[in-house]
Amino acid sequence: MFNGRPFPVDAFPKIIRNAIYEVEQHTQAPQGLIAASALGVISLACQNRIDVCRLNNLRGPVSLFLMTLAESGERKSTVDKLLMKPLYQLEEDLFEKYTHDLTAWRNDEAIFNIEKKALMSKLKSDIRRNKDHLATNERLKELLTTNPKAPVRFKFLFNDATPAAIKAHLCGHWRSVGIMSDEAGIIFNGYTLNELPFINKMWDGSIFTVERKTSPRN
Repeated sequence: MFNGRPFPVDAFPKIIRNAIYEVEQHTQAPQGLIAASALGVISLACQNRIDVCRLNNLRGPVSLFLMTLAESGERKSTVDKLLMKPLYQLEEDLFEKYTHDLTAWRNDEAIFNIEKKALMSKLKSDIRRNKDHLATNERLKELLTTNPKAPVRFKFLFNDATPAAIKAHLCGHWRSVGIMSDEAGIIFNGYTLNELPFINKMWDGSIFTVERKTSPRN
């Protein structure tokens, strides 16, 4: 691997270098293969927090395009599972929290809507009867400021997803994802790469706006 030359593991910081050596000891996989997987994990973990400054004042995210060619039995899947385990666990923990928060939000929203409907009904009644509705109006305004906010779903790993699904996710509160798989065919033969200009813009950290008119505005 690496054109027959030893992979320059020593170029990595000590903490990353030691992680590569440890995975090599456990799996006996080639160092270059392990290093590529490690770079992918590091990139995904960091791209939402830091940018890299290149020559000529160019600045962009630390996102990476990585593809590893390995023979069957070189334990690429095993290496990926070991290095990606913390991210898999984090995503699972965050999803569990999200489902719990989603239930609580739906309950809060139901109560909010009942209170809102009652106050709006009272306000309409007060107006129809020419009654002083200032107090009701203020109560409604105060209630509207407490509209429950939907929980954020933190998902940062995609294997096979349509560009539309990725766009919809990135339009939310979490805007850092990785398209990763230990089987390249899942990505190359799937839907994700159907819009390469979009993928390139996301990798480059460019702004990508999406507007669709689905129905006439009232």
